[in-house]
Amino acid sequence: MIVLPHPFNCEEKHHRVCVFSTDPARALKDQLLKVEVPCIAKVIGIDKLRRNFKQYKDKRALLKDYDAFLADLRVYKMLPECLGKSFYTSKKFPCPIKLHGLSDEELAAKLNEAANSTHFMQGNGPNYSVHVGNSS
Repeated sequence: MIVLPHPFNCEEKHHRVCVFSTDPARALKDQLLKVEVPCIAKVIGIDKLRRNFKQYKDKRALLKDYDAFLADLRVYKMLPECLGKSFYTSKKFPCPIKLHGLSDEELAAKLNEAANSTHFMQGNGPNYSVHVGNSS
């Protein structure tokens, strides 16, 4: 995660972020209702992800609906099996962040920071790129 001095993500109203969390996801949803995190559009628990997004078309629709994905550290290793190849070929990797054991203010700060950052994932090749702005 690379923090940008002038974020390009959350300034736009249509930027949507999805968070993958442990079960029960209700605890995180209730905590998010208390704080202000404008970009978080949906919280999905790992069991709901496995149950409701089995088919390829469902995973593709999930990928299309959200601009960025965040994941709790506790479920991050389980996501490649649940999300499938389409997420990783489109380079929309879920960014791992610690979501457990935080107060409401710490959680809001952590999620706002992650939503306003760009993410870098080192691959196997010699060339790398980082998205740092919109070309509009």
